[in-house]
Amino acid sequence: MQDNIEQDLSEYLQSLNAQRENQADAQREADINSLSNLFIKKAGTINV
Repeated sequence: MQDNIEQDLSEYLQSLNAQRENQADAQREADINSLSNLFIKKAGTINV
């Protein structure tokens, strides 16, 4: 019984860590896209 509980907890924690990493990756990607769009907009307003 103890082994099953430990196994379940281990799998649950691994799942949480994977979700957290995926969320962090998605947030970084969104931040990069936002910055890229900002630079593109700013570059479009520069008179060369």
